[in-house]
Amino acid sequence: MDHPRPAGSRSRGTKVLLKSLAVVVLLAAAGLGVRYLSVPAHDPPSYTGADACLSRVTPGTPAGAHAARGWDGFWSSYGNSGVGWTAADGGYSVSVPGLGELWMYADTYIGSVGPQGRLHGPRLIHNSFVLESNSGIHTYFRGTHTLPLSLVGGSHYIAYWPGPAVVVGHTVQVLFSQFHATQMSTITFLRSVVAQFSLPSMSLVSVTPVPSPYHTIWSSWTMTTGGYTYIYGVGGTAFVKLMHVARVRGDNLLGRWQYWSTNRWSYNPNDSTQVMSGISASFSVVRVNGVYVLVTIGTRGLARTLHPGGNIDAYFSCSPVGPFVGRRVIYRIKSQLKGGVLAYNAIAHPELSNGRTLLVSYSVHGPTISMLGQPASEYRPRYVWLKLPIRS
Repeated sequence: MDHPRPAGSRSRGTKVLLKSLAVVVLLAAAGLGVRYLSVPAHDPPSYTGADACLSRVTPGTPAGAHAARGWDGFWSSYGNSGVGWTAADGGYSVSVPGLGELWMYADTYIGSVGPQGRLHGPRLIHNSFVLESNSGIHTYFRGTHTLPLSLVGGSHYIAYWPGPAVVVGHTVQVLFSQFHATQMSTITFLRSVVAQFSLPSMSLVSVTPVPSPYHTIWSSWTMTTGGYTYIYGVGGTAFVKLMHVARVRGDNLLGRWQYWSTNRWSYNPNDSTQVMSGISASFSVVRVNGVYVLVTIGTRGLARTLHPGGNIDAYFSCSPVGPFVGRRVIYRIKSQLKGGVLAYNAIAHPELSNGRTLLVSYSVHGPTISMLGQPASEYRPRYVWLKLPIRS
């Protein structure tokens, strides 16, 4: 069954190219003002090229990947109800013990869906949460249904777009990246922050800047393993995204960050070095049978970056810091898109997955700049079940 929910569970468009492609970096995130020390690289060990774990990666394209129609239908049903979330991009997720599944969305339409399933009269905010539980489904935003406001930030031209989240005690910590967005122009990255929300109210407690060099956006992915939470970000240029990796001991993102610097860990954010290129702004790293699998929509070169559709690629490593090797196409998106619809930013949902079968969503945007009056289905993430080529 596509939708792994317990019985009874219910339920200004310019930025798609800007958000997924063009980042003009002008300002730096705030620093910690600490003395910077290097950290030995033996924890975890750096990749040597001879790690036995890669023998578990099977050759060829894995069979069995297919659209997760149950998830697509679930969100279509809720979006068409007109009670909250109507359409959005992004869609990171985290399980909140005792509450349910929390979804973090970027630019979100709050409103209604008119005839022929088209967005009709909704308002756009830059971030929202949706909590899915046995008692129902609820959209969190500030303001009112007729005049909604983002959970974080209030200006139309200052956008906080959410990334991954971790649950720490009675709070949920979400990585956001702040941008200045102007109509029909590029967007400017300002800083990354950790926004902390209280549970179960989802009220904002604090916004803390992430210490970072000017070129790195720390809101692509997080993964907790081996006593650390690894934080993945992107630097580079508008069309060449470069992966960077940081980590914090335990799971508290407000702890002291360390940054991967070629073959060692450092407390100095300026020591952060790239791990690889050819990734999208949002990607995922999951650990399956001892293999770290990077899942991303490939963006190698301008032509492929701008092409409507593309592939979901997988790379493999024996270390959470790579190198990630052995590119494998595991899902072809292009065949699922029509009429110039763009696909971007694949996001995994490992807490809703089962071993080698991974639930992944990717964002889509219609061919027009504004989505108002356009089919709501062209601005809702789509879901796929991927078979990862990993032996037990």
